[in-house]
Order: sequence, then structure tokens, then C-alpha cells
Amino acid sequence: MDFVREIRLLGADELYHKQDYRSIERIEEYFSSQGVEFQLNLDGPFILLAFCYELKHRLGWQDEQLYRHFRRNSAKLRGSKHR
Repeated sequence: MDFVREIRLLGADELYHKQDYRSIERIEEYFSSQGVEFQLNLDGPFILLAFCYELKHRLGWQDEQLYRHFRRNSAKLRGSKHR
């Protein structure tokens, strides 16, 4: 859990507060080319992309690896029921 907090606090939150679109642009474009669209005028998608950027950077993943993990886990979220 410390790794997740580190990614969020030291990476993703900083990108979000600076509204550093250039950092997340490549991931957003790659996801878009795979059919995943984000509304960047909302906070949630920007934060999610910032987190993905930081995770990719720290784990040394390629865009394809990040996308594969994202899709696998987003499918699990769509299948869950929120209470």
C-alpha cells in the first residue's frame, strides 16, 4: 500500500494540481487509439490518467502493458455492483 500512496501523493497528485496535460497526453492518445475515451474537462479522468502515467513510469511499462492491465481491471469494475 505504501507504493500506491507514493504514486498518488508524489506523482499523480502533483500532475493533477499542476494540470500537466503534456505528461498524460501520450497515454490518453494511446488509450483513445484503443477505443477508450476520457473527458478531460472533468477531474476524475485526469486524475486516473495521471495515476496511470505515474504507475507506468515507476514500473517501466510500455503503453501496451499499461493498457492491458487497465482493460483487465476496468472490465472487473464494470462487472461489480456499487453499493
